[in-house]
Amino acid sequence: DGSVQHDSPLMSKSDDRVEEWRQAVNEMLPVGKKAVLGGGKAQLAQLLKNNMENRLEDSAMFLTGSISIADCHAFPFLWRLDQEYGLAKGLQCPKLGAWVESCSKLPEFRKTMQSSWWWWW
Repeated sequence: DGSVQHDSPLMSKSDDRVEEWRQAVNEMLPVGKKAVLGGGKAQLAQLLKNNMENRLEDSAMFLTGSISIADCHAFPFLWRLDQEYGLAKGLQCPKLGAWVESCSKLPEFRKTMQSSWWWWW
């Protein structure tokens, strides 16, 4: 069918890193929803630090070193949390906050930013 299996030798380390980030975001979605809809901010902050903040390089412009599907996958979720709580200050994830700020300056990401969030959860 043309698809590359995750255990295929054709998968590069970059592909593995993309998949790692996509899984990290997917694991965060239920906790993010709970936090935004009525509580769980402390749990969200801890999971963000453990699952994402600590994995991000200090000077990373993109999650895997260059723009990838991982960035496109993570941006709407992390941008929403940044708008709601502030990643750098409110959730104490300065590297993720800097990443969202950098990405939000790019026209490709700016097109995905919504003023109304009803659609997210």
